[in-house]
Amino acid sequence: RLDFSYQGGTGLQYLIRKDVALMAEYRYHHISNAGTASPNEPLNSSKFLLGISFFR
Repeated sequence: RLDFSYQGGTGLQYLIRKDVALMAEYRYHHISNAGTASPNEPLNSSKFLLGISFFR
């Protein structure tokens, strides 16, 4: 049994101070067996992420 997975996305990072940044991202994730066996029922998901980073 083989499983294949890929993901792609894009995001923004905005510095609100010299040592603090806000982040917003979108990611698309796909998992399937790439047609190597039957059935090939893929699992697809979309994700939105928000975050904050602190730098030293």
